[in-house]
Amino acid sequence: MPFHRFGGGTGWGMMGGHPWMGLLGLLLFLLLVALVVWAIVVLVRHGRRGKTAPIDSAPAAYKGDDALEVARLRYARGEITRDEFTALRDDLAR
Repeated sequence: MPFHRFGGGTGWGMMGGHPWMGLLGLLLFLLLVALVVWAIVVLVRHGRRGKTAPIDSAPAAYKGDDALEVARLRYARGEITRDEFTALRDDLAR
């Protein structure tokens, strides 16, 4: 019976006998783990997008320019109309 039927006599096991095959398997495994971690991070970040705290929950200490800036941001986001913005701006100017 020929010896090559049992691995060819290389002594490196079933993968054909190259010592780098174990390292290649380890690198592929680490690449898979990194891909899973990356996917989880992307999904978590995507899930948080658009879920900011409403302006109403902001501290009540806004006065003057800070309050006007909040009104500008709310108008820019479409949370208030132009008429509401101008009324707020006029009230804050007093």
